[in-house]
Amino acid sequence: MWWLVLGSLSFLIFLVYDFNQILLHKKYFAPFFALGCVLLGVSTVALAFEGKKELTQTTVIFWGVAFLFLFLLVYTLFFALPFQETYVQGGAHQAYTQGVYALCRHPGVLWLSGFYLFYWLAAGGKWLFYSWLAFTALDVAYVCIQDKVIFPKLFENYEKYRRTTPFLVPSGASLQKCLRHYRDRHNTKM
Repeated sequence: MWWLVLGSLSFLIFLVYDFNQILLHKKYFAPFFALGCVLLGVSTVALAFEGKKELTQTTVIFWGVAFLFLFLLVYTLFFALPFQETYVQGGAHQAYTQGVYALCRHPGVLWLSGFYLFYWLAAGGKWLFYSWLAFTALDVAYVCIQDKVIFPKLFENYEKYRRTTPFLVPSGASLQKCLRHYRDRHNTKM
């Protein structure tokens, strides 16, 4: 249970980091994003030890899908965005609207929820199930605050981005825009 509480606390720490970017601008809050990631990561690893599923062909598939979602989450948060501008400098700048951020405004929620769902299916245990529900709900609440309060103040083009890109559920048009971005990027490298 304590690991669930610790992981849940990370979302509050993420929120403090975001509010610091728009209100306080204090350097001592700058590491809060990293601190939240570490707390969530440590609790996630610890929660896996509470499940006791045997390794079967099905659980191997579930582990594979879980790590695919984890890869998408890490890519979305750390590699799809310009890291220095996003997590270190802060201040008003443009929201990134290409790639996975053309899919929906908060694709990380999809990947995080998918990761914890398949993590629970692979490892088992009631606390991982509760973590999947809690972390998904907390992440949705967190991005709702980001979408309504934080990002309109942080990004100069956010209102336009809100009008052109779905919140959480991708549309056919947003999926095409996302795929077109990666196809075009791949074609220009050839």
